Amino acid sequence: MSRLSVPSLETATGATAEVYGQIKKAIGSVPNTFKAIGAHGPDALKSIMLADSVLAAGSLSKRDQETIKLVISGVAGCDYCVTAHSLLGKLAGLKPDELKNIRDRRRPAMRSATR
Repeated sequence: MSRLSVPSLETATGATAEVYGQIKKAIGSVPNTFKAIGAHGPDALKSIMLADSVLAAGSLSKRDQETIKLVISGVAGCDYCVTAHSLLGKLAGLKPDELKNIRDRRRPAMRSATR
């Protein structure tokens, strides 16, 4: 996978600087992946942030949201995102074996139904 350069926040101008400011205000810092995306396409970063806010406003738990993001990161082949969403998934309550199964693209064991 090719690498994108990660610009410093201080060099950002215009729409990119505005988006970085919103992210920093919301979470305290700007992750490197957001810096790289914003530097190459502020509209792309805005789209990612909008999709994330729509997902967060829905009825899915944080655990389910991180499961989805981890699956997508794995399919996309982004090691950085897999690592980030593994940590966030752990913080949201995913157990180590669940995280491993998700990263390995294994389906969870089915529980037998009780009546």
